[in-house]
Amino acid sequence: MSLELVTFDVGGVIYQDAVFARAVRLGLADLGVEIQDEDFNRIYDEVRQNQAGSIRSKLAVEFLGGLEHKQALIDATDKHWVFTSKDLHEDALETLRLTKGLGLLVALVANQPASIMGPLREHGVLDFVDFAGISGVVGYEKPDPRIFEVATEALSIKPSQVLHVGNRLDTDVRPAKAMGMKTAWVLRGEAPPEPTPLQLAEPDHVLNSLADLMPYLSELKTK
Repeated sequence: MSLELVTFDVGGVIYQDAVFARAVRLGLADLGVEIQDEDFNRIYDEVRQNQAGSIRSKLAVEFLGGLEHKQALIDATDKHWVFTSKDLHEDALETLRLTKGLGLLVALVANQPASIMGPLREHGVLDFVDFAGISGVVGYEKPDPRIFEVATEALSIKPSQVLHVGNRLDTDVRPAKAMGMKTAWVLRGEAPPEPTPLQLAEPDHVLNSLADLMPYLSELKTK
């Protein structure tokens, strides 16, 4: 493998995932649901631990009456899903800068509303990004392989030359591996609080933070 491109998820990897959790809570309130902390945390932690399924799907079924209300919850969430510079992980910009410094291309492959483009530009993230594969812009959501294909085709890179960095198995690691990419799993945000040995065996590499990425990138570059 000749590594040419590193693709990054956004929520939980570049920015704190707590922003999404807060936005969902506010979206539910807009729809008339005042959810208790224990109920929200139960569903949120269950999805994190299992690494399968959509948090908003489960909330729509349990508190809004069915999946037919999921789109309403998505729309209500997106209005509150706003990142500030304080939400950036401390290691994010430096990791992107160092990745570019290795001569690698950088892309984002993330399920985010189109409104994320403003903060990405304002906070300096796009200064290091060659292609922003944001679901609200490109029209596909992970785990749909087409969102990965949009990024690789835009940069004329083969999947075997890509490392994808994300914090979920179901929407990051598994679809990226199925396409032939290398994968790095960041254990923060919507990663499980207690990953199982089987879960830890799925990605090619496990990171406790983005600060752990550079040695792995250097290793891949020399192969």
